[in-house]
Amino acid sequence: MVPGRVSLQCGGGREVTALHRVAWLVFKGVPWLVRRGRDLGPVIVQALVGEVRAGWAGR
Repeated sequence: MVPGRVSLQCGGGREVTALHRVAWLVFKGVPWLVRRGRDLGPVIVQALVGEVRAGWAGR
């Protein structure tokens, strides 16, 4: 339950700079990419190896 009315107007006054964006990428974005790389990396490598093998077999 919301204790009062919620404004639809943006009330934030903080300015986001390029330094803020870079810091976010370093501390949040890169770790996320590493986690996803561990999940998806083996699948991507298997697909690439399969394509290379198919290319060699077709010669």
